[in-house]
Amino acid sequence: DVTSEVASGSLYFVQTVLRATLGANIGIESTSTGYVADALTYLFQTRMFNFSDSSSLIYADNITSTLGLTSAAQLYSAFDGVGYALLTGDVDMYSYRTAASTALSSLTLDLSAGGSTDTVTSIEVNASVADFNTVTGASVASSDLLDIKVATLATNIYGAVLTGTAGSADATASRLDQIGSAQSGTTLLRSDITLVEVSLQDSHEALEVIGLPTGAIKVTLAATVGFNTNYSAFDRTFGCATDGVSIDLNCPLTADTHTCDHATYG
Repeated sequence: DVTSEVASGSLYFVQTVLRATLGANIGIESTSTGYVADALTYLFQTRMFNFSDSSSLIYADNITSTLGLTSAAQLYSAFDGVGYALLTGDVDMYSYRTAASTALSSLTLDLSAGGSTDTVTSIEVNASVADFNTVTGASVASSDLLDIKVATLATNIYGAVLTGTAGSADATASRLDQIGSAQSGTTLLRSDITLVEVSLQDSHEALEVIGLPTGAIKVTLAATVGFNTNYSAFDRTFGCATDGVSIDLNCPLTADTHTCDHATYG
C-alpha cells in the first residue's frame, strides 16, 4: 500500500523532471507523456485522494499543475495549428497551439481531435482579443500564439469538495431523476472532471479568465451518468380541498408553491 507521503513525493518528482525539461528548453515526445499519464493514473488510486481528507485538494491542484507542465512540454517550439494528445489510463488531454485571433474568435476544439474516443467533450470560443486582454491582464496581439488544452480525468480528484453534501438541496436536486438507492448520496456529477485552460506560448501557467461576455466560451461535457427523461420522475401529485390554500411542491432548490384555485384549474 502506498502512503500519501510516498505518493506525494512521487508526484513532486514528476513535476521536478518536467520543470527541468522546460527549463532546459527541451520538449517531450509521446512515449514520455504516456509515462506521465500512467504515473498519474496510479497515483489516483493511492491514499492521496482519500476524500475524507481535505488535503487531497492540495494534491488535486498539483495534478492539474502537472498536466499544465506536460502540455507546455508537448507544445514546446510547436508551430501555429499544431496539437498533441495525451491518452493513457484515466487521463485524456489534447493541447493545441494557435494564433490569438483564431483561438479567441472562431475556435472549436474537440477532445477527439487528439484521438480520444470521447467524441462529445469540446470547447467553442467566440470572443475578442481586446476582451481577452482586459479580463486576463495580458497584452496579446492578434498574431501572438496561445496554448489551449482540454482534458478529462476519469477519477474525481476533487471528491473531497463533495464530502458531507449528502442530504443537501444541491445533492437532492442532482439525484432527483435517479431511481431507488441512487436518489441518495453526495452531489452527483454527470461527467468526468473536465479541465479547459489557456496559457501564453510555452508557458505552463494557466491564465485566469473571468469576465468575458456571456456566451464567449461554451464547454460541452460528455455525460457519464444518464439523465432520466421520463416525465413521471419529476411529477408532483397533490389534492386541493379549499380555494386559496398554498401547497408546497417540495422542489429541492426553490420554494415553489401552488395556490388552489378551482375556477382556474378545475
